[in-house]
Amino acid sequence: MRGPRPKSEIDFLVFEENNEVVAVLDVDSDEYDSFDEKNRKWLERIVKPFSEKLDESLFHSRNGR
Repeated sequence: MRGPRPKSEIDFLVFEENNEVVAVLDVDSDEYDSFDEKNRKWLERIVKPFSEKLDESLFHSRNGR
């Protein structure tokens, strides 16, 4: 059973170095127009280190480290 559909949504894609999407941060709200530019920038700051760490981890796993 699914809950009500979100009224606002913002998604951030996490890319691997070859531009392949490897993860998605999907943030939903039950209020209309919940996300603005400030929210977008703040959420990008969360995703960026995760993406960089993921790239580092994938690099090491592929190179046997």
